[in-house]
Amino acid sequence: MTDDDFVGMDSETHLFRAGRRAPPVVCVTWARPSGRKGIEVGAGARRLVFASLERALSGGPVLAGHSIAYDSACWLATWPDVVTLLFEAYERERIVCTKVNEKLLDIAEGTHFEEPGRGRYKLGELVKKHLGIELEGKGTLQLQYGELDGVPLECWPREHVDYAVNDAVVVFRLLAVQEARARTMQYSLPDAAFQAAADFALFLTTCRGVRANGERVEALLADIRAKKAVLEKKLVAAGLLRTQNHRDGIPTLHKSVGKMRELVWDAHGEDSPRTPGGQPQTDRVTLEDLDDPRAEDWNEYSGLEKTEGSFVLKFLEAVSRPAHPNYNILVNNGRTSSYGDEHGGFNIQHIARMPGIRECLEARSGCALAACDFDTQEMRTWGEATSVIVGRSVLAERYRQDPHFDPHTAFAATLLGISEEEALARKKAGDAEFKLWRQNSKPGNFGPPGGMGVDGLIRYARSYAGLKWRDVENCAGCRMGRSSTSRDHTCFAARVRDTWFRQWPEARGYFAHVGSLTDSGSGTQVQLYSGRVRGGVTFTDAANGYFSGLAADASKRALWRVTRACFDPSLASPLLGFRPWAFIHDEAICEGPEERAAEAAEEMRRLMEAEMQKFTPHVPAVASPQLYRAWSKKAEPVRDRGGRLIPWEDRATAG
Repeated sequence: MTDDDFVGMDSETHLFRAGRRAPPVVCVTWARPSGRKGIEVGAGARRLVFASLERALSGGPVLAGHSIAYDSACWLATWPDVVTLLFEAYERERIVCTKVNEKLLDIAEGTHFEEPGRGRYKLGELVKKHLGIELEGKGTLQLQYGELDGVPLECWPREHVDYAVNDAVVVFRLLAVQEARARTMQYSLPDAAFQAAADFALFLTTCRGVRANGERVEALLADIRAKKAVLEKKLVAAGLLRTQNHRDGIPTLHKSVGKMRELVWDAHGEDSPRTPGGQPQTDRVTLEDLDDPRAEDWNEYSGLEKTEGSFVLKFLEAVSRPAHPNYNILVNNGRTSSYGDEHGGFNIQHIARMPGIRECLEARSGCALAACDFDTQEMRTWGEATSVIVGRSVLAERYRQDPHFDPHTAFAATLLGISEEEALARKKAGDAEFKLWRQNSKPGNFGPPGGMGVDGLIRYARSYAGLKWRDVENCAGCRMGRSSTSRDHTCFAARVRDTWFRQWPEARGYFAHVGSLTDSGSGTQVQLYSGRVRGGVTFTDAANGYFSGLAADASKRALWRVTRACFDPSLASPLLGFRPWAFIHDEAICEGPEERAAEAAEEMRRLMEAEMQKFTPHVPAVASPQLYRAWSKKAEPVRDRGGRLIPWEDRATAG
């Protein structure tokens, strides 16, 4: 590594808080491999950032930072006119992130730590691990820089100068360790710069934050607590809830997990599903299988308890100030995840299933939410993966014949033994029986591509929107769901899986390839198009990884393109002035002025389809835009008489 390769950069800022997740910059530091380093404040910090970006774009050193998405967002908030330079530097892969690099290397080795917010990938932890250095001042000096804003640098305490500069120094030292590690692995980190750009887009989404409607939140909270009160009486009587004194003497109710384990053991004995520690499992699906009213009450109470604590109480905070869901740029298969932390926020990518809960989150006054999601995205990426790996894909061919092909309707038709034409007619007519069959066919399309067997498919159907395959005829003609044990579902589950293999014959060649990767129990997978490596994959990891990773890459590229259009005036996009509001795997949501939201949503569709098409050249990409003022799972695209999108809430006035 030479001075011409990289320059380590870091920023110290004011403290961040709700509504200000990208606070003003106080100083910017830099360091080169040769030992040259420096610190700038005020106008000098601005000149340093602009000059560094300009040099990077002219072929000079690449900018490297740890969690540099945060620094970038702070630069943008402090000096808005840096916007085009900053986005262009990311676009042309002139900015890299040591946090992202570390995650990619761990994924390649099969040692990635997926739980976000636990410190594993913080700068101090990695420097201690790889350089044997304990960074001084984290959590103390780090919090004091706002007090130095406007103070001439020559008046700064020496320890504050040294701390700030040292963060830039250790960045390029850490980068050197990562480069050496990558060379040992013969791994070029081909998508590292792109993942850094996507991380920046995700952080800008976090910065926007979401707001909640106070009346809806209060009503939902009252409903939850009323339901909990009824269930508490029943569970206390059953011995599954007991009163304990808290430390401060206030009596509280605690669930008796031991008592619930006894119920599982009484039902299954030695055949009880076990935890890794050998105890009977008490997860939702296992308890559903008990066919015991006490277990049903436990499940319902647990769900209400989690919904209240993890979401609704967080929504209360979002009534008076923004709540900021956090995003983790990478899990093992390349997808993102979302989480809350000590600063607030919640897992916006996995909102509890409860009527009215999403509707608590709404656009700010005068704004609307422009949303766009990919149609059957992972079905399309599975069709792409099989096209590349097997050489031919019936599913991909169906999409090429009709870009709006509905694989769930087609699969339900096969299970019912009717033509697709009849199935489509019944779907269009709102036939309740066919709607049930189509819904029950979805686990059959989503589970088997990942190598899921019959038992796994049964459990997956349970976890997928709570499906129990009730009221669905199995191949013996009996009705499903009359008994609660999973054994009674095996006949239908096996039929679903066998039918899926006949529906998509490319599956056998696909699984043969996956098996060749993992014939020793685990192996290494190289992601299509991006070249990202994942080590230690099992058969099901690899089977799932090709299409889920491909979908993740396409979605992140789409988010990046949409985010730049929101911020960069040089693009003159209809999205300019909108802000990314949420990212839900295959869906991007932006917030902005309602009068321009229709054009913004249509532009989202155009950009997202173009980006996904780069990852599915054998399968047409299709995305659907829509508008709403409050987030809703029920929302569908609504257009006026002239064909212009209008908010879902105005559907009664549509032509």
